[in-house]
Formats: sequence, C-alpha cells, structure tokens
Amino acid sequence: MRTLCLDLNDQNIDSTIDSFMAFSSRLKFRNPGYLFADITEAVKDFDSEEHFLKELKSFNKEFYPKAKAAIATTPIHAQVFTQTDNNYFYCDPSKESEILHQLPLSCLHQLEGLVAWSSQEEVEDIITFFRVLGFQTLGDIKSFELHSFQQRWGKTGELMWKRLHGYEKQIITPLKNEFNFVDHVDLQMPISLKPYLLLQLENHIRKLLNNVKSHNKETNKLMVYLHCEYNYDVHVIEILPEANFLNLIYVYEQLDKKLLNIDFSNPIKKFDLEAFACRAKPSKYTLWHQQAEKRKANNKTNLDRGQDVISGFLPAQINFEHEQDSYFDLFDSLNLDKVDINGIKYPLASVSPQRFFTYDLSDHYEHQLEIENINHYQMITPLERSLIETAYGSVDRGQHYYLALDNKYQKVCICFDQLEQKYFKVGDL
Repeated sequence: MRTLCLDLNDQNIDSTIDSFMAFSSRLKFRNPGYLFADITEAVKDFDSEEHFLKELKSFNKEFYPKAKAAIATTPIHAQVFTQTDNNYFYCDPSKESEILHQLPLSCLHQLEGLVAWSSQEEVEDIITFFRVLGFQTLGDIKSFELHSFQQRWGKTGELMWKRLHGYEKQIITPLKNEFNFVDHVDLQMPISLKPYLLLQLENHIRKLLNNVKSHNKETNKLMVYLHCEYNYDVHVIEILPEANFLNLIYVYEQLDKKLLNIDFSNPIKKFDLEAFACRAKPSKYTLWHQQAEKRKANNKTNLDRGQDVISGFLPAQINFEHEQDSYFDLFDSLNLDKVDINGIKYPLASVSPQRFFTYDLSDHYEHQLEIENINHYQMITPLERSLIETAYGSVDRGQHYYLALDNKYQKVCICFDQLEQKYFKVGDL
C-alpha cells in the first residue's frame, strides 16, 4: 500500500476531501490539518510518484503554500517523513527503515498516523529521557525491548515501540460520500404554466448537474417529482441518457416533451430533483485542476453560469452585462489561420478586419437551429459578450455568442438564448 500524508499546517481541509474522493475513496482526515489517502491505484494515472507530487506541489502553491506531503508504505511513516527537509517527499519501500533510523528523536511527536498520541507532553518526556541518556536518533532507541517501554511508560510506551517496529497496522477504510445529489424546491406560488415551470426546473437542474460534475462524477439518471397543490398528486418524470451520461441540452429537450403529457389544471406547488451519479473515468491531473477551478469559482459573487456542464454542442455561460458602445472586431481578437476538424487542418479564408453588424432581437430569431442541426456546426471558440455589438435598448436575454464553422467550412456566428434555451444562427462572417 502507498499512503499519502498531506500536512496543511493546521489549515481547514474539510472542503478538500470531496475532491480527493474523485480518485480515492480511502481517506482519513485528522486534526490538526492532516489528510491520509491510500493512493495505490491513483498513482497509476501518473507516470510516477515523483510526477504525482510535482502536480500536488503546483496545486498547493496557490492554495496551501506552507503544505508538506510525503508518500510511504504506512500512514505512520508518511506522517514522519513530512518532517524531512524535502517538503514533498517520496520514499522507496526498501529504504524506509534506513531513513527512519536517521531521523531525530523529535520525530516521535509525528509517529502517529491515523491515531494521534493521547498526550504530546508524555511523548516529550520520553524524548527528554532518551536525550539525557545520550540517544539522538530513532535508530538509537529501536534496540530496546518491548517490556522496557511497557514498564516505564505503560500503554504509551507499548504503542510507541509497536510504531517504531512497524507492528501497528493502520488501514484507511473507504470514506462514504454522504453527499446526496438531490434538490428540494418549494415554489412561492403554485405554477400552472408549462413555460414558467420549465424555466424553474432548468435553473435547478443546471445547478444540480454542476454539483455532480464538481465531484468528478457523471449523471446517468435524473428523477423529477412534481408535487401538485391538491389531492397529494405527484407526477414522476424519469430521464435516462441516450448513451452513457446525461447532458444538459438532452435533459432540457426531454423535459419539454414529457411536460406536454401533464395536466396543469392541478398546479405544481413544489418539486424534487434526484440525480443518480456514477464515477467518471479518472484522468491525469484532473483532481488539481478541478479543485483550482472550484476554489476560484467560490471566490466570485456572480451568478451560477453553468461553467462545468458540457452540453451536446456548446457550454452555456450567462453574462448579463450590457455595454452601450461595445463592438466586435473578429480578426483582431482571434488569430486563426487553420482549424483542425477530425484530424484534418482546413485553411480559413483571409478576410480583412471588419466590425460586426448590429443585430436587433428580431434578427437573432430569424434562423433558429433545431437540436439535430447543432451537430452540423464545428465550434471554434466562444466569443465574449462584450465583443458583440447589440442594438442599444434591446432586452438582455443572456445571449451567448460563438464562432463556428458550418458543413461547408464557412465561418458563422451562433447565438444561444438562455431564456428560451435555443440556438440561432446570427449570420455569416
């Protein structure tokens, strides 16, 4: 077994545990600021333990600059090795005993692992006793017999002797993820209109699926329970994926269809959402990048923008800011000579920089794109909302704009309307 000990120097680590569960369910958190993880399987996603620690160091540099980490065969040894000069230390199993013998007696304080000493003062008394006798390292006191430790220091002495000789077995048991991917919503007023109910459902489903993905999981089933105002009636909607997992656009489409079969003469007063999640395929460095993005998002006070949800075509990101004199200069903003599609590079026609035309809302909706037609377009890049010139005074519907190629490799601009959850072709470029 290969065990990671992460010492965050008394910092709170509760919010980090969920991210570690993305690649290992065998976790143990212990105050003050220690996290132990069985990374035997997780290290296989990296080239080596050295690369694993290198990526961990890069992650901690931003959020936990004083953190220390070590990898060893047992939690006890891993914690002790966090006291070495190397803040990110990994040890070959064949050399652990040799390195352990060379450490100073002060490391007895860290000879804990999953279970802390009952009294650090008692451990300090033991260290002082051996120093008075002239012993300086852990290897110097390892030759003493078990009964010597028991006779002088009782249970603490017995436990210390077992830990020095590796006789205390500490197993990191799986940490159950007690987080349920559910959402309960009590509506302020009963809803009897399908469009308004659909909008309420979409907002909460987007947040729920974001939550699932933040735990490095995918949704393979979604249950919607609509509670009526009268007679305790409940409408149950089950949404299953076409392939492996659900995506946001597909969920919206299925909801729209299934709500057609519901009689809204008995209004909906509340609804429950339940997402059934399964573990996504782990990938190299996913943990650290996800945690970094999660912490950056937590520091913002803007609205939920569905950044982590990958739809069938384009990610939905909402921007409600409006600038009166904004304009879009496509080729000053993007340096694109070629576009790679299915492994083949296609040259883009050279066009001199030009300003985007001003489109009113009525222009946006002249060319609606059906769901089945979205796949005919290849997204190049999302365009910032501030780069698009819109008619001043028009209603902001949270539109998102994207540069894309059609099946003839012509550049087009695609608009996504957040309120209607539909795509529109704005114009050719």
